[in-house]
Amino acid sequence: MARPLRVEFEGAYYHVMNRGRRHENIFTHDKEYRAFLKTLKEACQMFRVHIHAYCLMRNHYHLLVHTPAGNLSRFMRHVNGVYTQKYNLINKTDGALFRGRYKALVIQDGEYLLRVMRYIHRNPLRAGIVKNCQHFRWSSHINYLRQKDEDWLLVAPLLELFDIGRVGRIKRYMEFMEGESDFEIEKFYALKRKEAIVGDGDYVDWVKEKYIHGKCYDSEIDGRRVVRGFKIVRTIINEACAYFRIEENELKKWRRGEEDPAASAAIFLARKLSGLTLKELMEEFGQKSYKTVASRYYRFKARCESNAGFKRILEDLESRCSHAET
Repeated sequence: MARPLRVEFEGAYYHVMNRGRRHENIFTHDKEYRAFLKTLKEACQMFRVHIHAYCLMRNHYHLLVHTPAGNLSRFMRHVNGVYTQKYNLINKTDGALFRGRYKALVIQDGEYLLRVMRYIHRNPLRAGIVKNCQHFRWSSHINYLRQKDEDWLLVAPLLELFDIGRVGRIKRYMEFMEGESDFEIEKFYALKRKEAIVGDGDYVDWVKEKYIHGKCYDSEIDGRRVVRGFKIVRTIINEACAYFRIEENELKKWRRGEEDPAASAAIFLARKLSGLTLKELMEEFGQKSYKTVASRYYRFKARCESNAGFKRILEDLESRCSHAET
């Protein structure tokens, strides 16, 4: 059977789902749920992706994802891969965790986002786990009730679709959540073979014509990603040289066994902000192996988590780069 088509374009919204292999649990303890959310947060920052809703069930998850840069596949590859590593480390196991490729449905902006968000948040109700969504800990429903955005989780854009004042939005949201079931959406998700696009007829036709039949999304998006990524890396290298008062050739002259915070901080930020692969960064930093770049990235990340001085360097450099980009 042919694998489902992946449709990627800038600004797209997706309902992403994946479950454990053989329907096995992918979350069993609180630390695993937290590890997944931390992975999600890090990936959002690295790939400039936003989450608008999520629900983590024991053997599967649901995400409502927005990709301004059109990079869903790279984002999800990172999320599933890194979480699998963390799960295996926590449980002292190895091997695959998920049953295979994630499912991703393109969602039309506006009303359909709200309907899919409600479908996601009501998962624990349909499963009979709770009688009220407020009693389920591992979803973004509580963020909507509090109107609380995170740097990776944005609830305001969907709440604003109710088109009333801030105070009234919570009441409207509660009414929307507690209203009658959306039989059209429920019927759609019950189908074994689903359309890859959720929206009205005009929107479905537009996506098919522009991004499926025309197949313009593949090379165009990747080309723009690479160009944008290298521009960001160039900014980071320039700002790192200015911050550490060194020349670029010194930044790229790595000495084995030395701490070298200038190169390490630049690599960490480049990986986090540019969306480039390790191999692409390897070439930009003048190295012969992507493993060297990966080693620098993970070593500096660990340093920042345990050393306030390194964390301050990273914050200062990231601030300089953000101002330089604008």
